Amino acid sequence: MFSINTNNKYRCYYESGALMREVPYKNNKAHGIEKLYHESGALAWETLYMNGRRHGRERRYNKAGSLIHENIYRYEEYLWSVASPMENFL
Repeated sequence: MFSINTNNKYRCYYESGALMREVPYKNNKAHGIEKLYHESGALAWETLYMNGRRHGRERRYNKAGSLIHENIYRYEEYLWSVASPMENFL
């Protein structure tokens, strides 16, 4: 695993070279949508940040790309969760 920091984005890669994680930042704080990927390249997780704090939706996806879980935050304060149907966890 290795990382690259360019154009106000932190990127981390699997040993295979596939993108693992990317985080946009502003003033050295996460700002924008952080994305984590399965090694296959499919989106695994995305979290919205504002000034270094979770704010908005945080979503998790299975390897097939189906939404499996969603959390809602307001300036890092957890508000609620929504789970998807069990078949999406497979």
